[in-house]
Amino acid sequence: MWLRFNCTIFKDISELQIVEYLPPINDSPTSKSVVYQTLELTKNIAESCKQKHIIVTYDLAIAKMALQIQENKSPKFDIFINLEAFHMHIGKYIESCGVVEILVQAKVLAAGSMNSFLDRKHFNRCKRIHPLTSAALEIIHLEQYLGESNVSPEILCQNFENLLNSSNETLYGLNDAMELPDLIDKVLEGYKEYWQETINGKHGKTAQFYLQYCEFINLFLRFSRSIRSNDFELYLDLIYEMSDLFFTFNQPNYASI
Repeated sequence: MWLRFNCTIFKDISELQIVEYLPPINDSPTSKSVVYQTLELTKNIAESCKQKHIIVTYDLAIAKMALQIQENKSPKFDIFINLEAFHMHIGKYIESCGVVEILVQAKVLAAGSMNSFLDRKHFNRCKRIHPLTSAALEIIHLEQYLGESNVSPEILCQNFENLLNSSNETLYGLNDAMELPDLIDKVLEGYKEYWQETINGKHGKTAQFYLQYCEFINLFLRFSRSIRSNDFELYLDLIYEMSDLFFTFNQPNYASI
């Protein structure tokens, strides 16, 4: 929710990266020859980029075959095989709770796509709509907090604008500290407590349910970030949190892998 503001004041010194799609393979993805071909392609990409290690992401059925090939051909395919599938199981959590109907009424999701969204059959749709839905729920939650705290949104926006104008002269690095105005600092600290109260059920079961969904989405976004940025330490921390949820959603295969 704070991404746009943080991007404005943050000094990004990283190089621009190019993201491309690989040419499609016109065959069944569960074919053993195709899985072997993808492992060969992954290895070649790592060599061309002069990287010692590389990550490849598969669905569960394909990952099982890839792990078998990797074990049989060891140490040829020294590749980290990952399952970026947490978003798939979030549909189980929000099924029959009303969120999907709201998305249809808001014309974010077509009525005919409800089942494919819940059954995680469309990767791009799930990865796009879940964060949008979570952000909308977080905004409603923040507005409720501001209303109960008697904080004027106009005054708060003015403080952020003043902070933004003052920071335009000096962009902040990753580890630089920035002094916040008293009002913003007070609101952020109070909102942390309000968030935890909602998670604990103090503001009702409905708010607790939807904010827990937002927690799941934030967990998935951090997990996706760990993969895209090759942050293995962050990946390990998050995978322990997610393993319990895989068991909760009756996905023991994902938890064991």
